[in-house]
Amino acid sequence: MSTTADARLLEALTPRDRDILDSLARYRLLSSTLIRRLHFSDHHGKDQGARATNRIMGRLEKRHLVTRMDQRIGGFQGGSSSLTWQLSTSGHRIHAVLSGLPQHSPLPKSSWLFAMHTLGIAEVAVSLVEAERAGAFEVFTIQTEPACWQEFMGPSGAPLRLKPDLYVITADAEFEEHSFVEVDLGTEHRPTLQRKARAYERYRASGRHEAQHGVFPRVVWVVRDSRRQKAVEAALAPPAASTEAQLHRVTTFDALPHVLGPHPPPGGSRPLEPLTTKGGNT
Repeated sequence: MSTTADARLLEALTPRDRDILDSLARYRLLSSTLIRRLHFSDHHGKDQGARATNRIMGRLEKRHLVTRMDQRIGGFQGGSSSLTWQLSTSGHRIHAVLSGLPQHSPLPKSSWLFAMHTLGIAEVAVSLVEAERAGAFEVFTIQTEPACWQEFMGPSGAPLRLKPDLYVITADAEFEEHSFVEVDLGTEHRPTLQRKARAYERYRASGRHEAQHGVFPRVVWVVRDSRRQKAVEAALAPPAASTEAQLHRVTTFDALPHVLGPHPPPGGSRPLEPLTTKGGNT
């Protein structure tokens, strides 16, 4: 596409169009339902918001800025299926111009499991945005992959990488809460869960995060239902008197905003530290 054509596309984009492109770049995949919740909450009622979402996504698709997945996918907790969207090659190029960031390529044709996991991560982030809008707390940081990944040195000096799904900081007038988030679809067996948990424990033992931030985040595992919650809690149960007893928290999606919201830390309060970042990847 020519530079002139790109300039015309940029000129035609509304502020809401640009925000939608930014969200798709950030979360990689978004359902129509998630786009409505993120960008059309100012409409009266779900039906009006859904119609506006469909109209604008159709317009962006005609301009070849977004593409839809072949199959419809339900929400993280089930429910009705919805169209799933991602940026096209042109959409990534236009977003790179808008953001000043390097251009990325569209995701290759992905599996249903990958799409469900990606949408589950986005659903966690959207629930936090909605909780902030409702006045529950402030969201200072929602860091997505790969920006939230952590590099550190293992006990033997070998370089290691921790790959959480999200890194979140929330705060109110008194406290702030730092959390790594793992979205669980119920497909991983006990040894895999335990291997992931040990990776967090090795990262904590390295001292790197606390040296930089003054606190180590909790690891919040988000599951579909109470049955899976019990299974994951059993897999992650630390030995008696373990120092990791307060590290991992397993929750269903319904309780997620409360769990990720700010709480007094164990053993007493910690004063709120000033943060220079708000929202977005930092």
